[in-house]
Amino acid sequence: YQRRVHGYANSFVDGLYKFHSSGREDLDVRMLGKGRPFVVEVSDPHIVKFSADEINQMEHNVNNYDKESRITISGLHVASRSEFETLMSEIDKRSKAYRCVVWVGRDLDKDQSRLDSINAKKELVIQQKTPVRVLHRRTLLTRPKTIHKISCEKINKHWIVVDVVTSSGAYVKEFVTGDLGRTHPSIASMLECRAEIIQLDVMDIFSTEFSAQISNENENENEED
Repeated sequence: YQRRVHGYANSFVDGLYKFHSSGREDLDVRMLGKGRPFVVEVSDPHIVKFSADEINQMEHNVNNYDKESRITISGLHVASRSEFETLMSEIDKRSKAYRCVVWVGRDLDKDQSRLDSINAKKELVIQQKTPVRVLHRRTLLTRPKTIHKISCEKINKHWIVVDVVTSSGAYVKEFVTGDLGRTHPSIASMLECRAEIIQLDVMDIFSTEFSAQISNENENENEED
């Protein structure tokens, strides 16, 4: 990770810098969709003004730095102070859309109703105790998180694709597996079987305004039901 970040940043930054992004994920999670907003803060810059051609060349350098990694950026520009402050202030407020490939221990060909029941849920509040895998660096707490939307699509009797929109900071892997009961409810607990997440991708990161809109729409639908 450090080698890649430094390599990419050094392709258009000369000197000391800090890399700020709109949240973060595990190293094995891909960022798809429109990508993740970020700001590179340069310490003691020698050049503070760039032409449009120079900005475009920087973007080209990054996108061609390591083609095997398939990492690209778009919309590169000199950020204003307000853009940086907005990015940092919204990190803990943005909802995210994830797609998971999941193996389950139950024969879903014989129990489609369980998936239907999960798919009907909106604004599902879950309780997440600090996951075992991060307990060595995170305080032991139980945090309430919200699953705004969820959709489970069966591939075959043991495989499903799960699309979820979550509040910021939700541990999606643990929402799938249950993490030995530390996250409840979970996909595993609702299906009453073992569930293992095989692949996890971020599909979108929503603005704070859109995040609030999702929650309000779901609440209104729940009241109508």
